[in-house]
Amino acid sequence: MLAYKIERQFSKLWKNFECTVPEGIDELGAIRSTIVTHKESSCQKIA
Repeated sequence: MLAYKIERQFSKLWKNFECTVPEGIDELGAIRSTIVTHKESSCQKIA
């Protein structure tokens, strides 16, 4: 039941992106981040 509610919510939120829920989940799974540190500064790169 929870999975159905989550899928329904994603479907409502992503309808403007013209993608299905499985496609959106695949895109989210492809997000990677890297933290780059130089001396005392750091930055997070999301790709």
